[in-house]
Amino acid sequence: TTVHWHGIYAPSVLDGAMEEGTPMIPPGASKTYSFKAAPSGTFWYHS
Repeated sequence: TTVHWHGIYAPSVLDGAMEEGTPMIPPGASKTYSFKAAPSGTFWYHS
């Protein structure tokens, strides 16, 4: 699975879009995302 953000300017490799180069997170594995979430606000995301 991946996590895809809406409205947050995350680096493309963290955006969750396979066509952008985001690697899948294998079953049973974990991933820590680290980036400056900008702009501030309430946004939607999904896996």
